[in-house]
Amino acid sequence: SKPWHVFSRQNGLTCLMMLAAGNCNVSSHDSIDLSERVGAAISGALLADSFAAWNAEAGLAGRSKPDWAAAELQNQTASGEELLHALEFVSRNGFDFQRFAQAWKDWADLSGTQKGPGAKEALRNLEAGVAPEAAASHYIDLSAAVRAPALLVLMEQVDDNGLALASREIQQVTHENPKSLQAGELLVRASLLLIRSSIMDSCSCEQRRDAMVAALKGSAEHTGKQFLPLVDEIVSEVRNREAVAAVMGANSQNAISDIHTDVEVLRRLTASGDQLGNEVAGGKTSFIMPAILWFVLAYCSLNESVLASTLLAGEVAERAIFIGLLMASRDGLAKAEGWTASKKSLLALSPLLAKSPLKLCVYPGSCQHKQPDKVWLGERRMHGVTLIAAVVLVRPHAGHYHYRIFMRTEARELLRSHLSHSEAASKDAKIPDDWNEEQDGEWIPPTPPALVEPHLACVARYFQFTTNSGRHAPFGLWPAHALCKLSTTHDTTHDSFDVTLTEPLVHIIGGAILSTANE
Repeated sequence: SKPWHVFSRQNGLTCLMMLAAGNCNVSSHDSIDLSERVGAAISGALLADSFAAWNAEAGLAGRSKPDWAAAELQNQTASGEELLHALEFVSRNGFDFQRFAQAWKDWADLSGTQKGPGAKEALRNLEAGVAPEAAASHYIDLSAAVRAPALLVLMEQVDDNGLALASREIQQVTHENPKSLQAGELLVRASLLLIRSSIMDSCSCEQRRDAMVAALKGSAEHTGKQFLPLVDEIVSEVRNREAVAAVMGANSQNAISDIHTDVEVLRRLTASGDQLGNEVAGGKTSFIMPAILWFVLAYCSLNESVLASTLLAGEVAERAIFIGLLMASRDGLAKAEGWTASKKSLLALSPLLAKSPLKLCVYPGSCQHKQPDKVWLGERRMHGVTLIAAVVLVRPHAGHYHYRIFMRTEARELLRSHLSHSEAASKDAKIPDDWNEEQDGEWIPPTPPALVEPHLACVARYFQFTTNSGRHAPFGLWPAHALCKLSTTHDTTHDSFDVTLTEPLVHIIGGAILSTANE
């Protein structure tokens, strides 16, 4: 009678089996069973991946419809095996960068699982004695991000910001490119938002889409606002396709096949100027991210979206994992077509008992580096804001010096002071000194205005790098949209970026500008 979940392994497949139910109007935040919802989300990712593996082996050719039950019994793809390894590690140990990096290297050496170029480069670096924090490759894809859904098993113990930062670190074992890390974080944050919301399996297709749009946009607000126009463009394409189908009825198929197929839409979404995208099924983040977002917004159910993605071919497995993750995070699996979830449990993962399920850097960058003398740390506190920066020499190469700058901005004191001033102002209304009750009547305190939670925006940052010859290299960023947003519930933000110089760095100064609506 209790919600339950077990991991089962049979013929190489591991599947998290779940019971999930609900309707469009009854579920509330207080009644959400996180373990049940997380189980459904990870199951969705693994089942979608097993369908990709089944298609690669058995194929859809000559079939009138997919055989979902047969696909469920299929082994995982290489991407699915990456997720399984991360899932088994995190569920037993929590997450710590150094320990996970060593575990991943040991697994990669022995597993025989096919690896992408990024993982191969990182593995070569690790085997050559390069420290884990400096071994990652610069490939721009999601082959490392497929590990990140494993962190969802820590949802009951770690807040979303901590899990988002951990999603970057779990990728950094093999991939360091900021675009890859950002894309992986966006998908993980969206899943977290969906899991913490009402289950949508009994809702209309339009309601489900609205929930997915809200989660993706909410995630983009924290991760990267450049994804917001992409979501809007995809929604516009979806509505255009639906409008054609509604107006033309039985004749709509010809029009859809001409300009509204998945391929044609993705070519427009990945266009550069007048040149339509030509790698829509590829694995680079500039192609795979629009594809993932298209399939979770253009199709109503897990089965429909996974099937459509599979027919696109290309990097099917990486897309499948995140399509399955997002669709099952939103809808659960209770009403997913064809999946039997009937395997016997051969591997049970007990609840995590570690006191510290997640180890992140209080001083960004420092806890990942084994040579403290190669990490510069600085901390400044002004106006109730603490800004911590760490500079790590990643590697010198061919006359260039590659540094990674980690930043941690914490505005708890400033935000609380704004909130306390607002509360005080609403409570301290006093009777005026010249008030005469005989002449003016009984004094009634004014109704206090509704308290508005204070928010801060990170509007700019600036640095000046000085090299050993005395040359200065200034760097500033003042974008059209805020770099981050802070509130009393999310009062800390983390960021990192890379700098390559032709000479060693000897000095750095810099800072950040935060603003409220008025100052």
